[in-house]
Amino acid sequence: MCLQIKRGFPLPVESVISFAIIVALSAMLPGPNGLLIVNNSVSYGRKTAFVTLAGTLSAFYVHGLFSVIGVSALIMSSATAFTVFKYIGVVYLLYLGVSSLVQAVSKPSATYTPVSVSRAPCLSWRKAWSAGFITNLFNPKVSMFYLALFPQFVTETSSLLLTTLFLVTLQVVIVGCWFSSVAIVAESVAKKASGNLSRIVKGAAGSVMVWFGISLAQVQTRT
Repeated sequence: MCLQIKRGFPLPVESVISFAIIVALSAMLPGPNGLLIVNNSVSYGRKTAFVTLAGTLSAFYVHGLFSVIGVSALIMSSATAFTVFKYIGVVYLLYLGVSSLVQAVSKPSATYTPVSVSRAPCLSWRKAWSAGFITNLFNPKVSMFYLALFPQFVTETSSLLLTTLFLVTLQVVIVGCWFSSVAIVAESVAKKASGNLSRIVKGAAGSVMVWFGISLAQVQTRT
């Protein structure tokens, strides 16, 4: 049985279900994308977190396009390109982590505004979107995910572009639903939390973000 998205685009329903399960499980694993969304939800509220999530989801389409035109394969096969790509992500993760740590140890009045207070967010939506987009885009582990997983779902009779577009969109829907729920829960917890607890969350998020950056720096390309 095949799901006919368009002529020339046959995709077995079993493959769609398998892909959805893999994506859902991957989204639930701790990672820099989820950590950034939680941190922004706790610090600035769900609207800012949703904008951050929009940036994260947008980057999936770029990764999908890269996989179609072979950029991901080039990055993974070239040690120099991979290293440059990797360290851009490392530097940005360290920047986000250190910034969060600095805010956590600063005075509460300067670092945390309860999300229940009605006022303009401390983080512009442009910066929130960019943070989500850059964090996801410059993560070579996402490129590895696409290169390792996508070929298994592309058949000889299917269109590579249409199949990739469909799978990426499916991933965006699943990841979007999961992280939207996480952002809502995080904001609800933040509303009930004291300023000190919120600072602890920011400190923990910053520490883990730095750890992700250091771990990413240790990732090696496969030759």
